[in-house]
Amino acid sequence: MSLYRLIYSSYGQSNLGYHDLKDIMEKSEKNNQFDGVAGLLCYGDSVFLQILEGDRYILQ
Repeated sequence: MSLYRLIYSSYGQSNLGYHDLKDIMEKSEKNNQFDGVAGLLCYGDSVFLQILEGDRYILQ
């Protein structure tokens, strides 16, 4: 299996609080583990940056 990396950014709501971000992070972690994907999720100034690594067909 070849390892592929997907990097993207998106805008979130400006009023996201700690619990909202924690919920998003926990759901992402659960989904990534299920799919066998490693990832990093960053948030600041209403912008998300996500980096995912895994199988090409999973990341599509």
